[in-house]
Amino acid sequence: MRRKGFTLIELLVVIAIIAILAAILFPVFARAREAARQSSCSSNLKQLGTAMLMYVQDYDDTLPGAAPFSAASPYGHWVLAYNNGAGQNMAQPGPFPVDQGALFPYVKNAQVYQCPSDSNARTKRLSYTMNSSGNFRPMAAAQSVSTIPLFVDESATLNDGYFAY
Repeated sequence: MRRKGFTLIELLVVIAIIAILAAILFPVFARAREAARQSSCSSNLKQLGTAMLMYVQDYDDTLPGAAPFSAASPYGHWVLAYNNGAGQNMAQPGPFPVDQGALFPYVKNAQVYQCPSDSNARTKRLSYTMNSSGNFRPMAAAQSVSTIPLFVDESATLNDGYFAY
């Protein structure tokens, strides 16, 4: 009487082949995942740029303020800043309340403010920063918007929502 089944060597060969295929495919999947994250990050920046243009149309062709070191204005900051009591706006000590910023009514999604590749996004809730050269300036007085970056991904550095170009 002969038993039907696999021998131990046959099982080990199959497991070895699966392990080799997995070792080949895991880096490919990791690259594909990172490419998808980069695409999502670019999409977030595009959505913020579109929200910026909608804000400008609603507020007399004036750009919002870059946070947090900008002066007081009747217009809002693109993300909220807090006042340290000495009349000076400072970066939020914890997560930025992006849902209270000037662009949030146009975006309506707090995840747009976070790059999927940003490891600090969970604590700061903000991966991008706004160029200070357009700080509360009318579009006509600011540098040509097509020649300067409005937003950049600043997740790898100190991100306080404000950068000088």
